[in-house]
Amino acid sequence: MNPLNLSPLQKKMIREVTIVKNFYSKNPDRRASYGGSCSYQTPHGNKCAVGRILNKKDMEYLDREGMIDGTSIHDVFEYLTTKRVTDLPVTFWEKVQSFHDDDEHWNNEGITEEGLRYFNSLLEDIKAGLKFY
Repeated sequence: MNPLNLSPLQKKMIREVTIVKNFYSKNPDRRASYGGSCSYQTPHGNKCAVGRILNKKDMEYLDREGMIDGTSIHDVFEYLTTKRVTDLPVTFWEKVQSFHDDDEHWNNEGITEEGLRYFNSLLEDIKAGLKFY
């Protein structure tokens, strides 16, 4: 598909998943994932793909409610106020979280071949107009 024919929603999704790929590829130790589980923010300050962009109010809510660790974006989405997150479908963020969380997608040097396959597959789904809701 021609990039000029992409909808604003598709462009936002491509932008967000690309930011995640680039951010964690530069330093995979930034990830807040351990053994397939994830934390929106670790005690050391690492954040997951969604945690990186949540506003302070949302992070405080997740912490206060005991949902900062191991809670799916699907389970907290309705409580979030960060527009950059809520403007996109929760099912898209689930795919982004899977990309971030899966240890097969990352190694000490950055993104793995499997991670690149997942990333490229997600881009193709977005460009093809796959509905994420």
